[in-house]
Amino acid sequence: MDSKEQGSSIDEKVDNFGVEYRRLVDASCSHDMQTELTEAEILHYYLDTAMAVVRNAVSFMPSENIGPFLRSVGQDISNYLGREDHLKFFGEDEVKRYLEKGRQVADQVKFVMQIKDSSFNGEGTLLSLVRHCEDTGAYGRSLAYGMGFSAEEAEEIFIAGIIHDFGKISVPDKIIAKPAALTEEERAKITPHPLYGAQLLRDLGLQRMADIVGAHHRYYDGSGYGLETTDPKDPRYAILCLADAFDVIANGRPYKKGLGPEGAMKIVQECSGTQFHPEVVNTAVKTGCLVDEYKRRAA
Repeated sequence: MDSKEQGSSIDEKVDNFGVEYRRLVDASCSHDMQTELTEAEILHYYLDTAMAVVRNAVSFMPSENIGPFLRSVGQDISNYLGREDHLKFFGEDEVKRYLEKGRQVADQVKFVMQIKDSSFNGEGTLLSLVRHCEDTGAYGRSLAYGMGFSAEEAEEIFIAGIIHDFGKISVPDKIIAKPAALTEEERAKITPHPLYGAQLLRDLGLQRMADIVGAHHRYYDGSGYGLETTDPKDPRYAILCLADAFDVIANGRPYKKGLGPEGAMKIVQECSGTQFHPEVVNTAVKTGCLVDEYKRRAA
């Protein structure tokens, strides 16, 4: 098959996928289904439906199309969740509604990342997006508690951690699984990933969480990449930056041996005031929360 025929085949597959996606969305909103299910069950079904078709899409869609596609799906979900009759089951408490919506999204995002893991045999390895995101979320939550954040704020950080690398599903497998340092061209394909995850959350109305995800590669000294509208001096946006790096340094990558939790903490301290927020570093050092969490999760 020549490149022209192959391109037509992909276009046709994407068009067919769009028709099927719309059919499933319409079905999830049907009157008959709503009379049989509670409002909570309808919302769960809708999110399951939307993310199921996303999982199917990423199995064949060219990587450069995934970002725009996710934004489109995110807007569809946002419109659906914005309907007043589908939010009543959350109750009147705005914080509870916000966190519950975040948990729903995180659960579905993990399913999508599992598909990405399996595409390059990353399941159960150092390269697993699911493992890394769950660990990063747990480290972030420990830091938040150590800094005196409320339980709700710590939960917000945890959820954002689970979602923080969702944008990497748009990165070619060969780059994620490369057993060597990346070239500048390859790095350029990875650097937009915080913005993809942030955009999905923003489309879903989870603005604060979106900002946390979008800023996880923004450094204390203003360098790094990702969302540039947040203040790197605000600890809320600096926690995941440290949690993310700690996990990578401690566990390593195929091309770089991990240093373990104590070795990772040494690097973290050396980068205090440049890459990492000094207050967040001090919390990690004084409380020992990152090392404790690492050992707990490894047990």
